[in-house]
Amino acid sequence: MDRAAGRIGTKGAGDARAWRWLLALPLPVLAWHTSLAHELAAGTLASAPGADPAAAWVGVAAAIASASAEAGFYGMLLAACGRRLPFVPAMTVILLISMLEPASTWIASLGSGGAAAPLWKLLLLGARAAGPSHGGFAAAFRSLGILAIARMLLWARALAAWSGASGRASLALVAAAWLVSHLALGGLLALLWGRSAT
Repeated sequence: MDRAAGRIGTKGAGDARAWRWLLALPLPVLAWHTSLAHELAAGTLASAPGADPAAAWVGVAAAIASASAEAGFYGMLLAACGRRLPFVPAMTVILLISMLEPASTWIASLGSGGAAAPLWKLLLLGARAAGPSHGGFAAAFRSLGILAIARMLLWARALAAWSGASGRASLALVAAAWLVSHLALGGLLALLWGRSAT
């Protein structure tokens, strides 16, 4: 009886600590909103400049939904291996490291005057620094640069800490998931663009 009560108490304390991670949410939410509002106002994400920056909250909601789906996906993978991933901390960490995406957008806008992208931009951002990509797989993998690799490394480190798996195993899992998801995205884009061209 005492042991059961102890386990319940420990689980309750763990759940309480997990929900404290939500206190970190305002930082990535603000970063995403600022970036998207800037792009909307500049006309980057809209048909005309001056679009309502309040629409950026739709993008913020999409970012939160994407982080939740990613955390759920890895949670299911780890559960199949007999390991547990705390959902709320995982989702929050994904949002935090996803701030590299707004940072990438800001870096891509630096000195964009029609000239060829410098080497440092290509290394940091991948092919997206060179402008729009044509072709399904080229568009899907255009973000593969140092910042994308850094995101994978940070997420793999967090996974290893929570799951107890080795760093190499966690990195292999993250890299494989990234590769498969982007191959699927590339195939889908190629199919859509192929249909639109006919």
